[in-house]
Amino acid sequence: MKRLFLSVFFIVIAFSILVTILPLLNSQYFSMHDRQHIVRLFLLDTAVKQGEWYPRWVDGLGFGFGYALFNFYPPLIYYVAEAFRLVGFGYIWSVKLMIITGFLASFVGMYMLLNKLVKDKPIALLGAELYLLSQYHAALVYVRGAFAEFFGYNLVPWVFYGFYLLVTTGNIYWFAVSFALLILAHPFVAFPFVLLFIVFYVVYSIFNTKEFIATTAKLIASSLLGLGLSAFFWLPSMVERSFTLVNTVLTKQLADYRVHFVFIRQLFNSAWGYGGSIPGPDDGMSFEIGKLHILLIGMTLMSVTWILVRKKHAVNRTHHIIMPFIFLIVFSAFMVTGKSQFIWDSISFLWYLQFPWRFLVFVSFFSSVVGVMWLLFIRKNHQPLLLLIISLSALLFYGRLFKPEKLISGNDDVYVTPHEISWEQSHSSYEFMYKDVQTVVKGNSRSFVLTEKELPKALFATGSIDARGKTLGDLYERKSFSVSSRQGTSFTLNRSYFPGWKAFIDGKQTEITPMGPTQVMNIQVPQGMHTVVFKFTDTPIRSVGWVVTAFSVLLLFQPKKIYNIATRSGKPLKQS
Repeated sequence: MKRLFLSVFFIVIAFSILVTILPLLNSQYFSMHDRQHIVRLFLLDTAVKQGEWYPRWVDGLGFGFGYALFNFYPPLIYYVAEAFRLVGFGYIWSVKLMIITGFLASFVGMYMLLNKLVKDKPIALLGAELYLLSQYHAALVYVRGAFAEFFGYNLVPWVFYGFYLLVTTGNIYWFAVSFALLILAHPFVAFPFVLLFIVFYVVYSIFNTKEFIATTAKLIASSLLGLGLSAFFWLPSMVERSFTLVNTVLTKQLADYRVHFVFIRQLFNSAWGYGGSIPGPDDGMSFEIGKLHILLIGMTLMSVTWILVRKKHAVNRTHHIIMPFIFLIVFSAFMVTGKSQFIWDSISFLWYLQFPWRFLVFVSFFSSVVGVMWLLFIRKNHQPLLLLIISLSALLFYGRLFKPEKLISGNDDVYVTPHEISWEQSHSSYEFMYKDVQTVVKGNSRSFVLTEKELPKALFATGSIDARGKTLGDLYERKSFSVSSRQGTSFTLNRSYFPGWKAFIDGKQTEITPMGPTQVMNIQVPQGMHTVVFKFTDTPIRSVGWVVTAFSVLLLFQPKKIYNIATRSGKPLKQS
């Protein structure tokens, strides 16, 4: 009977994985809040085919005036999708395969972590299922379409797995690489992760004082290596954010974090829906932790309490796992609610998260870990039946949520027309345009100053009647022209200025003057025939980021040196 229960349990786990991805296995796209992904993949793919493997600037978005998208927006999900695109899949299928990759990554990562912690494969599989089927996981994909945050969600178990490898084997590289990937997936998951991980490590250290100094040194070295590996992205992103409209667009009106706190009762009971987050408790989407998760957390709390009272000697082996995670479930849930506003008010970088309920990423993670821990205290012969009941309950309760509101017909070409990119998609996201681009407040949000009819149709304009211009090359980060005039002329490139753009006349750099409400780039071209080139180049901080990343990659292949630096000893590095 035990073998039968386990066999059915494994089948349920397989169905749980399948139910998350079945709605993706068709040729149609689906409705969601964020519709930018196919356009961004198209722009990345175009740039890669132009020879730019990491294009910071893209044309098309920003109402056709362009902006430094990948200087600020985390690139990981689009490179995962681009890998599928390069082997022949279309844009829609590439995005879907990226999502499927993310679902599988979350399941495998949580399984590996829990198997490391509890050394029990069936319990680890159950915890992986709970994390995979979390309500917020479904909302990230099928409601919000927040794929960058979704990938951050999927990478959190991998970072913790890297931490436990570091503790048990001395291997600091898994943590470093997974932490770097988390930053490249979503900085606004990585930043609160760092805050919570510090709290976790403090609580963890209370129950694990052995080799505290050595472990802390290795953790610091690993964290610095992870920051170094991702420095090419986060360093210019943080420093150059002041040159964008981010502070104007992302922290005001309906994007203000104070509008999006969750009421405590919504964490326990919140109707499923495909709408948005609005002020008050009547949001169109669910912020429920999950009743099954809450029940299982309660079971673990009761088990730990019983052991504390009745069998104190048996607690030590689980304290270092359970207690920090229980604490962080409460703290993460607290950060979602309005009770935590004093913390949000005090840490200005949190404001860029926009939505306090993004902390549900961590509530889902910690609750999925804690939710299976009580099974460690159950007799082995009782576990198979309980595993089956819980896994089947999770599939029945949560599996129905993993579906879009509706499917959308249309092939790739529908999503990448000039009108779709430069107008429809640009309205929903233009915060990375240059800071002096003018915007106007309309109702509860900001809007662009020009109408669609007022957008320029040509790539360039000259200021003299007798001036003639011809486009010689039109790549995202390099545009070249032949310009001739009898008396000299102004020449305007209809792209918004941003630090890094340089202009050259016959190979000699000339001054760029940003002009007008859209800050297009204007230069003065002398009389005669000349070759004019505009290049988007690395600023000093971008160059520093690349150097730090290159140095970190070199260190990644010098494990003994880093280990010795971290531990200040000549002992050989243990291998995992």
